[in-house]
Amino acid sequence: MTFAAPQPIASGMPYRISHTDGRPAAGASDFVGEHSLLLHLGAEHWLIAGVGVADLNGTAVRFYQKDVDNDGKDIRIWRFDRSVDQQYTAVHEPAM
Repeated sequence: MTFAAPQPIASGMPYRISHTDGRPAAGASDFVGEHSLLLHLGAEHWLIAGVGVADLNGTAVRFYQKDVDNDGKDIRIWRFDRSVDQQYTAVHEPAM
């Protein structure tokens, strides 16, 4: 079985999160559970889907991006934080 690789991303770069499930992101709780998110870096944008899990202190979220076209396998892990300008950002984290 073959399938197309996901759109490439730059590890370590903060991607701005503009929307969750088609509406503006309002808080970290918007990323917990199953969601689709719109990410931006410069003029590029990515629509990703997956499952978010809050960290123990509730300030950040780890998001497990899923391949929705091929049995929901994990593709990437992202860390979501609030930036200094109060925007939410996503940074790809390598698997440990």
